[in-house]
Amino acid sequence: MSRSAPAPRAIARPAISRALGYGALAAAGGALWTLLEYALGWHTTRADVGRWTGFVGLVFPIVAIVLALRAARRDAGGTLPFRRGLAVAATVSVVLGALGAAFFYAYHAWLDPAFGDGAGGGSAAAHALSAGAAALAVGLVVGAVAAVAMRATSAVPAVPRAPTASGARVAR
Repeated sequence: MSRSAPAPRAIARPAISRALGYGALAAAGGALWTLLEYALGWHTTRADVGRWTGFVGLVFPIVAIVLALRAARRDAGGTLPFRRGLAVAATVSVVLGALGAAFFYAYHAWLDPAFGDGAGGGSAAAHALSAGAAALAVGLVVGAVAAVAMRATSAVPAVPRAPTASGARVAR
């Protein structure tokens, strides 16, 4: 019986489903952060503070993408080709963008209609569209950088070390 070359591995289902989960968690984190900013008055009475605290929201997609890429690399046996990494990052970004856009539409339409008036105004739909597009763009850039970094630093299995008579450990 002859052995054929293994088929190229597609993106594993666990990696994609995990990426969907990380995208949802990033959207939930961003939504909770936005609600906290609103509750503290950083979107209304203390807009000078809110102008800077909004950047904290970038932490959620960055962490979600890095964690999803690490999980995908682990699922793939320690290496993650760039294209697969970018697909995982894109999945996280699309989910984050869609859920984030829905949240910002609701936030702008019902909770704080004046949100963003200092940045040129606009309707709830316009803010939702820009939030979704920004999440996708930031996610793809972060994903590309992280995928390159993880590809370059793929996990190499450690060489097991056995103790010697003197107690020093040497490679087997």
